[in-house]
Amino acid sequence: MSVKITLKAYLKILLHCHKYPYRAINGVLIGKAKERKALDCIPLFHQSLQLSPMIEIALLQIDQYCEKHDLSIIGYYQANELLESSGPDVTAHTIAKRIYDNNNKACLLMVNNKKISCSCEENALELYVFQDDKWVHSPHKVELDGGNVLSQISHIFKTQAGLHHSLVDFDNHLDDISLDWLNHEVNKQIEGSKMGLTVGEKFNSLSIKEDTTRMEDVPKEEDIVNDDNTDS
Repeated sequence: MSVKITLKAYLKILLHCHKYPYRAINGVLIGKAKERKALDCIPLFHQSLQLSPMIEIALLQIDQYCEKHDLSIIGYYQANELLESSGPDVTAHTIAKRIYDNNNKACLLMVNNKKISCSCEENALELYVFQDDKWVHSPHKVELDGGNVLSQISHIFKTQAGLHHSLVDFDNHLDDISLDWLNHEVNKQIEGSKMGLTVGEKFNSLSIKEDTTRMEDVPKEEDIVNDDNTDS
């Protein structure tokens, strides 16, 4: 069974990877309990992914947020430290299983480090599903929800090159509780970039249409000649 992920959720996973390119990072996916669609993601850690007390505190706070907004934790994502490593380790298996125990539709997404780039030429997420008491690689792909998601993300990387510095994970929040682990400001910037791109596409479309109309309104040379002959 496939899983969908919105532009916002996927972009924030990539921002988490870009902010800490030399470290393993992880986080959770949130969405509707009955759907396999990640509406957003909550970045968790980049210092040590195995600190059980901190994970429990983070999951508890995220659960409380989800309850208030009719959402659920529907999955877990992780990017490993080494470029060549893209499979789930013990940490990924353990945390993802913890989430799966509360939601049997939960999934595990691993980031393929080799596919990460600012040009976003391909989807870097790989899907794992829980079968026979273990997480196994799924033949299904993670579906990007919406049109031209990769090109839109590439555009955002080009126009907002430092956006990843604004991303806050739970490690940052625990170091300074004034930092917003829900990333409201980052979400606003993402939505603003998407809106700007959409308006730009519409403007370009209208410009092309206007240019075409103007060309149609320009009289042809032979018509001008015929009009001159008629007058004479």
